[in-house]
Amino acid sequence: MNWDVTPGAVALFLTTGLSLFLAGIVWGRNLREAGGLFAAVMLAVAEWCLVAGLEAAAVPLASKLTWSKLEYVGNGATAALFLLFAARWSGRVAWLQDRRRWLTFLLPAAGIALATTNEHHYLMWTSFTPGAAGSNIVIYGHGLGYFLVVGAIYAYIVSACVLLALPPARPLPRPRHEARTILIAAVFPLSAGILYSIGIDPVPGLNLVPISFFFTTVVFFIGMGFFRVFDL
Repeated sequence: MNWDVTPGAVALFLTTGLSLFLAGIVWGRNLREAGGLFAAVMLAVAEWCLVAGLEAAAVPLASKLTWSKLEYVGNGATAALFLLFAARWSGRVAWLQDRRRWLTFLLPAAGIALATTNEHHYLMWTSFTPGAAGSNIVIYGHGLGYFLVVGAIYAYIVSACVLLALPPARPLPRPRHEARTILIAAVFPLSAGILYSIGIDPVPGLNLVPISFFFTTVVFFIGMGFFRVFDL
């Protein structure tokens, strides 16, 4: 397999390492289920960034498509786990006590299925156009399935943000700056995803979403260092 380790790929690999480090710190604090769910979110982010970095570095189109399909494991898991984390963090846990929690993963699983079988229906990607000369970027043409999957992912993330913004369902020993830190961190991938989906990119075809998690992890490290986020 041919590789071209571009600056974008390096940034994604760095973000992978930061996400794994953050997951390890939170997990090591021996927190309750909310902490474990947050660590799981960061592990999913790490998978997403790692695979996106491999897609950015791969040269053959077939290899890029393979890595692009695997990205849907990470982005779907990130959205579903973030929603579960927000529900647990906010104290709205009644619907998490039984098998219904696993229904949260149905829509992300559908996205994975559509991506892996794209050659049979082209609902996710309709075309693959080389980017600017020397950029090693492929511009993906998106089909209806892509927008449905991305819409579902955004519905999950926005729902999670609403849960975090609302007052907790019951008194919890968590200062509100924790919620503010998490919401600020979520702004970066949300904004990047909107810009990518509507075709506004500094570099045509460059998916800013996984790269934006670099800033997300930085916000979390600042919050943990200065505001003791996740200490309680």
